[in-house]
Amino acid sequence: KLRQLDSALNLSSFATASELKQIRALTRQQRELAWLTIPSDKYAAGVTDDDAAIKAYYDAHKSEYMTPETVDLRYAELSLAQLAAKVTVSDAQLKAYYEDQKTKTPERFIQPEQRQVSHILLTVPTPKDDAAVKAKAEAILKRAQSGEDFAKLAREFSQDPGSAQQGGDLGFSERKAWAPPFADAAFSMKVDEIRGPVKTQFGYHILKLAAIRPATVKTFEQSKQDLATEYRRSEAEKLFNNAQDQLADAALQNNTDIDVVARPARLPEAALTRFRRQDGGGALGKVPAVLEAAFSQDVLDGRLSPIVEVEKGRGVVLRATDHKLPQQKPLEAVRAQVVAAWKKQRGVELAAPAAADA
Repeated sequence: KLRQLDSALNLSSFATASELKQIRALTRQQRELAWLTIPSDKYAAGVTDDDAAIKAYYDAHKSEYMTPETVDLRYAELSLAQLAAKVTVSDAQLKAYYEDQKTKTPERFIQPEQRQVSHILLTVPTPKDDAAVKAKAEAILKRAQSGEDFAKLAREFSQDPGSAQQGGDLGFSERKAWAPPFADAAFSMKVDEIRGPVKTQFGYHILKLAAIRPATVKTFEQSKQDLATEYRRSEAEKLFNNAQDQLADAALQNNTDIDVVARPARLPEAALTRFRRQDGGGALGKVPAVLEAAFSQDVLDGRLSPIVEVEKGRGVVLRATDHKLPQQKPLEAVRAQVVAAWKKQRGVELAAPAAADA
C-alpha cells in the first residue's frame, strides 16, 4: 500500500520540451582544448644533491624501500605430462584398446564418404548483379553439358583463385567441408554428372563429380598413432589420480615431512629459494593459488600444504624451510633510487610555478 503512492508519483514524471532540449545540448556538446606541457625533467636536471632533503625524503617514504617478503620452499610435484612420458604401451595392448573402443564408439573409426568435385564459381558483386550472373552460369552449364572440356571452361571462367588454374578441381572432401547447398548437390550426383547453377554465399557454382570414395572403417594401423597418444594419456590420468590419493593419505599421516609424502607416490622433489609474496618466482611462477598456499600460516609454521594446482595436470605439495619478513633497506643501499625519486619530485615542485604563470 505504501509503495502504490511512490509508484504513482514516479510513473507520472515527465520531461518538458525545454528540459529535453537542454539534455540534448549537453550530451552533444563538444569542446576544443589547447594545452602547454611544461616538462618537470628540465627542472629536475638542475637540482643539486641535498643530503638533508634526501634523508627527509627517504624517512617519509621508507615503506617503498623494503626487502620483499620471501619463503624458501621444498615441494613434491605431480605432473600428468611426466606420468604420460613414463607410460609404455605394446602393440598387443593397443590392439585390445582399439577393439574395445571400436565396440564402444564405432562412429569415431569410420572414415566418412569423400567426393572429388570440380567446380566453376561465378561471384555476385552486388545483389543487382544476381540475375545476370545466374544467366551467365546457366550458359556455361549448357556448354559443359554439351561436351565442352570442363577443366578448360573452369580455367577460363571460374573466379575461385584456389582452383581455377587446376581446372576447378577441389580434390576429395567430406560433406562437412563444403557449404550446405554445394554439399547437398555434390553428394546427390553420379560420377561425371554436371549440375548447376548452385548458389551459396560465395556465388553461383557449376559442379562436376569426378570420383567417389565410399565410407570405410579405419584399420588398426591407420588409428595406431592416435590411439597410442590417447592410451598413454588415459593411463597417465589413472596414475595421476592414484598419486593424488596417495599424496592426500600420506599428508594426513605425516603433515610435516615432504619426503614421507613424496616417496609413496614416487614423486620428484625440488627446492626453491626466495619465493616472493608479491610475484613468486622460479618454476612455480606467480600462480595466485601457489602464492596463497606458500604464505599461508600452516605452511609458514612448517606443515605441508594440500595439493595446489599450478596449471591443469600439474600440482604441488609445499613445505616452507625458511621465511623472511620484509626488512628496511638502509639509505646507503638504496641512495641512487632515493636520489632519483627525490629529484623527480623536486622537478614537479619547481615546474608548478612555471605552469601557474603560463
